[in-house]
Amino acid sequence: MGERSDIKLHINIDKHKERFSSLTSLFKSKEANEKDLQLAAVEGVYVYHTVQHNESFR
Repeated sequence: MGERSDIKLHINIDKHKERFSSLTSLFKSKEANEKDLQLAAVEGVYVYHTVQHNESFR
């Protein structure tokens, strides 16, 4: 069997389906609300500032 068929078999395993469904339940919605957008903006400014000043994330 090839790689693609191995992946298809893995995706269809009940254990995988169960864990994937519990993972997707962590996300409330697919659309960003105002709070999500503000948080993304703050994170973007933080990263931009860090890169501009050659600071490390360590």
